[in-house]
Amino acid sequence: EGLNNIDTYLVKELTSYKIAIGGLVTKHATNYIQQVDTCSITDFQKVSKSMLQNMMAFVEKNDIDILGLPFITYESISSNDKEIIFAMCVPVEEEILTTPGSEISGGHFDEFLAVKTTLTGDYSHRKEAWNKARAHANKNKLIEDSFNGRFIEVYKVSLPKERKPSKWVTELYVPVKK
Repeated sequence: EGLNNIDTYLVKELTSYKIAIGGLVTKHATNYIQQVDTCSITDFQKVSKSMLQNMMAFVEKNDIDILGLPFITYESISSNDKEIIFAMCVPVEEEILTTPGSEISGGHFDEFLAVKTTLTGDYSHRKEAWNKARAHANKNKLIEDSFNGRFIEVYKVSLPKERKPSKWVTELYVPVKK
């Protein structure tokens, strides 16, 4: 009975989620440090978690002040949804230059217009949230603009602060043309 209760609890935690379209927002210009990687979509959670730990260790070791929550920018996803190129980013006040060949580099994006969507729940529902955000943009005749903006995920509430996946909050930004 105890195992059944644990199973029921875990299933409830992983299947409880909500996707809310926040509409058009302005994503403000941001300086950040980043680590870029390529991996299979199935390994994404494991690889991105490891990269986030690496980034936070780098920030601490180099006494860098961060200006907000970590986020991911997506460079590209293969047409067959098998491989993803992304950057784990940590926002910083001033642009940071690193030595050539360093696995961590500085980055910046200018202000852009985006459709904001909020996923409350486990990351396994990310694809559905992205699809709903893009569908909202299409329905409202907004054209995606990956040239001037970035596809971004911001982890507002996550591990280690919140252990329950049903309470994790992820904001997604789909760049659109003005």
